[in-house]
Amino acid sequence: MLCTAEPDGRVAAEATRRGVAEYVPRSETDPGERLRALAADGDVTARSAIDAVEATTGSLRKLTRLAADDGRTDAETIEGILRLGADRLGLSLGYLGRIEGDTYAVEHVVGDHALVEAGASSPLSATYCEHTSQSDTLFPLHDAAAEGWADHPSYRVGGIACYLGGRVSVNGETYGTVCFADEEPRATPFTNAERAFVELLVQWVSDELKRRHREAELERYEDIIEAVDDGVYALDDEGNFVFVNEAMTALTGYDAEALLGAHTGHIKTPEVVEEAEGIVREMIFEDRDDEATFDLSIQRADDESFPAEDHMTVLWDDGGRFEGTAGVIRDITDRKERELELREANRRIEQILGRIGAAFFAVDDDWNLTYWNAQAEAVLGRDAEAVMGENLWEAFPDATESAYFEAYREAMDSQEPVVFEEYYPPAEKWFRVNAYPSTDGLSVYFHDITDQKERDRKLSGLLETTRSLMHAHTDADVAETVVEAAESRLGFDLNLVRLYDGEAETLYPVAWTDGVPDRPVYDADESFAGEAFQRGETVRIDDFDHVDNYDRDANAAMCVPIGDYGVLSVATTESDVFDDADVSVAEILASNAAAALSRVDREEDLRRYEAVVENVRDMVYVIDEDGEFQLVTEPLAEWLGFDREAMLGERPAEFLDRDDVATFERHIREMQADRGEPSRRIETSLVTADGAERPAEVEVSLIDHDRFRGTVGVVRDRTELEQAREDLRDERDRFSYLFNNLPDAVAETESGDDGSVVRSVNPAFTDVFGVDHATALDERLGEFVQPPTEASSEESSRFTDADGNETVRTAEIRRRTDDGFRDFLFRGIPYRRDDGRVWGFCIYTDITDQKERERRLEVLNRVLRHNLRNDLTVVLGLADALAARLDDEDHLSLLDRLQRKTADVASLSDRAREIERSIRRGDADSAPVPVVEAVASLVETYERSHDVTVETAFPETDARAADGRFTRVVEELLNNGVEHAGADPGLSLEIGVTEREVSVTVADEGPGIPAHELDVLTGEEPITQLSHSSGLGLWLVVWLTESYGGTVTFDGTDETGTVVTLTLPRTGG
Repeated sequence: MLCTAEPDGRVAAEATRRGVAEYVPRSETDPGERLRALAADGDVTARSAIDAVEATTGSLRKLTRLAADDGRTDAETIEGILRLGADRLGLSLGYLGRIEGDTYAVEHVVGDHALVEAGASSPLSATYCEHTSQSDTLFPLHDAAAEGWADHPSYRVGGIACYLGGRVSVNGETYGTVCFADEEPRATPFTNAERAFVELLVQWVSDELKRRHREAELERYEDIIEAVDDGVYALDDEGNFVFVNEAMTALTGYDAEALLGAHTGHIKTPEVVEEAEGIVREMIFEDRDDEATFDLSIQRADDESFPAEDHMTVLWDDGGRFEGTAGVIRDITDRKERELELREANRRIEQILGRIGAAFFAVDDDWNLTYWNAQAEAVLGRDAEAVMGENLWEAFPDATESAYFEAYREAMDSQEPVVFEEYYPPAEKWFRVNAYPSTDGLSVYFHDITDQKERDRKLSGLLETTRSLMHAHTDADVAETVVEAAESRLGFDLNLVRLYDGEAETLYPVAWTDGVPDRPVYDADESFAGEAFQRGETVRIDDFDHVDNYDRDANAAMCVPIGDYGVLSVATTESDVFDDADVSVAEILASNAAAALSRVDREEDLRRYEAVVENVRDMVYVIDEDGEFQLVTEPLAEWLGFDREAMLGERPAEFLDRDDVATFERHIREMQADRGEPSRRIETSLVTADGAERPAEVEVSLIDHDRFRGTVGVVRDRTELEQAREDLRDERDRFSYLFNNLPDAVAETESGDDGSVVRSVNPAFTDVFGVDHATALDERLGEFVQPPTEASSEESSRFTDADGNETVRTAEIRRRTDDGFRDFLFRGIPYRRDDGRVWGFCIYTDITDQKERERRLEVLNRVLRHNLRNDLTVVLGLADALAARLDDEDHLSLLDRLQRKTADVASLSDRAREIERSIRRGDADSAPVPVVEAVASLVETYERSHDVTVETAFPETDARAADGRFTRVVEELLNNGVEHAGADPGLSLEIGVTEREVSVTVADEGPGIPAHELDVLTGEEPITQLSHSSGLGLWLVVWLTESYGGTVTFDGTDETGTVVTLTLPRTGG
């Protein structure tokens, strides 16, 4: 035996020529163990292969048991996997680490090491895992120092001399690495079997983390639904409940069993059901959004009802067919109460397989075979005597057209070793080849890896099957995938999957291969399948003498339980029996199937939660236990102006100030301490993407009260409420200022059967009637505001008429005050509150002085007018008598002038009385009149009665203004033109209309109005004995027009005549 430190082709070739029987590189085999093995058994390689297969099979069994152990926690399962890998490799350390950016953090570890501990972190560049994470294959170091890694921090600082790691991926993203290590180097590199087993463990961990990620994601949706305070429901296409959350049962008073399966009319009136069905029909058949919000009344189990808001969304299946509806029922009793308050205020979320030993041959530089060992004889089927000295390419001509030829040539030309794997068709085998060149020739080690390739194929098939199972969405999909994998991936001929029916307690066939005949439905404890299901263990059947119902003979069969979900039955016509490796891969397949079926069941429930959350457009978020957003609904992201994905992973401090964050944390701690409190409402302000603050109410709930797993929040916009509150404060301030500073006495009262009860009085009321606020409060108004006689009606009777209509009432009344009886202009302003009660304001304006002046003027006016008329009558009589006695023409002329002036003064009194009656408004004249129609009628009548022509220009309009007295104003202007313009006055009348005003212009060709009279009429000159206007008709025009809120404009000159324009505000039309 010849030994070297490392494999050397030249040494091997020279040793062969000198008759060395065994060449052993120490880097691959311990020479002492090799000598002992040769002494005990000449076929060492075969025994090593058997040992490798047994080791792999044992590890696979442990892996299967570990995966199927439901009693372990997630951490215990991961650490069990790490322990299994470390034991299989004979290393002291196994750990799972996570890569986040440039940091590597250890999450799980088995074994002891000062630096490799759970929770420890270090720069990624200081670990071997940096190289592992950048490769799709394993990264091995059996002796770090010998392989050139002595300066790496993992060796230099951590002392890790031996390492084997693989990259863990979750959903296509690098999660971290699974690593096995030791502070002692290995004597030999990691074998293919060891590598394959580690690859299986890495893939298993990747799939497990992916499964946990998906399950956690789906559980969040469930937690959201159950944590929110609003009722959430889902109805089928017939309106029957298929889902309700706990909040829904709490709102309605019915338990879930009473609601599920019941029609929605169970908690709604027929009218509400009809309204909701109408909305759904519009969503399905008409152009309406797939969601709607409407108010309704919910009937509780105790026959009580409450107002609610239903935010309903239509659900469609994958084919676009109507599947039902989902929605959120929110108790809006508080909101309704707030709305009621606001109205009054306005007025007030790889399996591994073993290796087979190496064969060896050597050639010289002419490609002539110089060495051929026994393994080469066995593998290639050629005796050494037959091939020794023969040219390699002539002995194996088929190799010249393959990778062997190219690789050997490359090694000889480059004088660099080559390693490759290639299939050799004549031998129908796969080989892994190590070729070591020298100047004298080439030494070739080749291993038959055909079985390993087949195992790799099965392993890849199982990995692909695992991926397929992860994408299955139904029990039938899982069963079909298992059957197809058992046949195509594992090579089993006859396969059948039965699933358990819990209600019927049977095992019924779901999927099978073509060669399986029709199989019956078994009871859960019937036949081999039932035995395996009941025991939870694989049952092998090697004796088929008493097995019926197969179309062809089966040599071996086994029934493998699929957890609590069913049984995988496998049979073969090729092999005599199933060995332990067959059982192991079948059990792994069944274990993966059980996990997939469990996931399908779980996802079916969670998808319903997910669909409800995603389809109900509420502003909802979920924050995990680390304080980061895990879910944000689209409406909330839109409201804040952020991209929804950008918010995920962020912390609330991005949207709240520091004090508000502290407030939320305090409330959450208190809720954790008080487990009976399901949620809290917090008023705050959220910061939008553009930096603005938006007022909001956040209803916060704990996801789990037993252990903190985060919170769920429902956000409601308080913008309108805050604005209403601000408006209310402003309105209260303005009203309070007006109420307290109004000089008129004001009392706010409530009307009832017993009269008006005082609710508040202003300071002026106290001053006028001598009653302070405290004394007057809640007392009848009549106790303090007393009329002169008992027959006088109380002010409250003026708030409502016989029909109960609230109108503003005015009256001039007389009441007792601290200064005696005073006259008041009373105004009663009633209003009806939301609760139906009639309140009002009694306003007392003191008009005592005004009334006194009016009474004096009325007396003076009557006395003066009466006496003046009588005396003028006497004067006219005497003038007539005097005219009969005079003959002198000069005297008669003076007397005639006296009579005319006296008659003018007498007629002026009658004219004044007539204008007074015109100015006084009557009930019949109070309504606005259509201006064009009224003026046109007046002109028609005036032309007939005065025999004149009036030119008119009227627009087509029904604009209204003034009242019934207005035609008297226009008539006065026409009279003025006829009187002063002579026989042909040239009268014209034009009407103009704008959006707000109506103008009437009257023009004549008379001499015009004297300037001094215009100055008096327009108010530019005061009325005095020497400065006054003698035209009462023009005064009538000015007074009435100004009483309508209008203006009078005088234009024109002595040459052009008189132009008078009346401008009035429109009051209708």
